[in-house]
Amino acid sequence: MNPFDAFVDDLPSNTRESVKSASETKVVSRRETLARVFPDPAEARRQAAAIKAFVLDNLKALLIQLEAGCQANGIQVHWAEDAAKARELIPQYAKAIVDEVVSLSLDPEKFIETLRREVEARRAS
Repeated sequence: MNPFDAFVDDLPSNTRESVKSASETKVVSRRETLARVFPDPAEARRQAAAIKAFVLDNLKALLIQLEAGCQANGIQVHWAEDAAKARELIPQYAKAIVDEVVSLSLDPEKFIETLRREVEARRAS
């Protein structure tokens, strides 16, 4: 048995039933909404396929455009060579962010000064 199935088996039966019921309700709601928004589901699927093909065919250019937009808004973008490298880097970046948030929350004056600098930088740009 895989870990997920083992986890589910350990849940109380009322929890499993609640999740199942909520999932079924969500699926029905989703189908009703899709039918209302897209009167022709086949055409909607064709359009979605065309969008997906465009994105995959132009992924490099789109990622470069995304990076430029992020950087223009003060967001630092990090690139990983592969999934293994990303899995290695993400926890490091997350820890650095958490450490900064904790540091700022423990030092109200530093927090206020940081906010002041950010506001001034945004006004200047």
